[in-house]
Amino acid sequence: MVRAIFLLTLTATFLAPPVPARAAFLTGAELLGACTDQDPNGYGQIYCLAYVTGIADVLEQNAVNGLRACIPEEATVATLAGIVRESLARHPERGGYGAAGLVADALGSTFPCR
Repeated sequence: MVRAIFLLTLTATFLAPPVPARAAFLTGAELLGACTDQDPNGYGQIYCLAYVTGIADVLEQNAVNGLRACIPEEATVATLAGIVRESLARHPERGGYGAAGLVADALGSTFPCR
């Protein structure tokens, strides 16, 4: 009986359709789309600000993809989002990469820890 269950499980594993692994929750291209969204309700802009703020908060204490940022207290959320938006627009070839790492790169390049 155990052998039959094992063989059934093994067979089901090989017959199951492949499920692509998700490399990142959000890509750089998707984030750029949100950051440049012209929706009159502003949902894309709000999403952009919230996403960038979340990554900036993480970077204060932890590295993202080995990158850190030491953001000055006077920096505003709008300033951070602008830095990220410009970096994403300047490097469209990186649009398929994970947004968190691209945000970390943009902020870490602008505000390196010394």
